[in-house]
Amino acid sequence: MNQKKVAIILVVVTIASCLFTIRSIPKRTGLNTTKEQLSEVKKQIKEKRKEVKKILL
Repeated sequence: MNQKKVAIILVVVTIASCLFTIRSIPKRTGLNTTKEQLSEVKKQIKEKRKEVKKILL
């Protein structure tokens, strides 16, 4: 009987872990938004560097 309880508990824990993992995977739209924001920030940094170089030269 003890082995049966342990097996049931392990199955429940395994299923719960799988569900938690699946819910934790980020959605594509969120990743795309973050990539777009990063790209925009990189562009802004390049522009600011150019402005600073113009001022210093």
